[in-house]
Amino acid sequence: MAGIFAWLGCAPAPAQKQEVKFTGTLEAVNVGCWADGICSMRISGKEIVFGKGWSAETYGDLLGFDSSKLDGREYIGREVEVFGWKSGESILITGDKKYYIKLLDVPIP
Repeated sequence: MAGIFAWLGCAPAPAQKQEVKFTGTLEAVNVGCWADGICSMRISGKEIVFGKGWSAETYGDLLGFDSSKLDGREYIGREVEVFGWKSGESILITGDKKYYIKLLDVPIP
């Protein structure tokens, strides 16, 4: 049910969010949000949502990624760290700029 609410943009109140932080391997990138869909990454089998087309929602950051190369091919197989919150089977980096997906092998200023 939480996944349905997240899809509709009805995020739970901050006190209800189950925050998660983990490292894993980037397996796939979906940039469908640029065409009015959902942008997500699959990291070690988990779906991480990092954008939604035409959404005015606040999103966290993609640290170390070059946005001009975000079709995904260049980043597949690389190690990343994720900090977000759990919504059903997905992890979201929405609602606060403190959330992120970070490439671990790139120096971040």
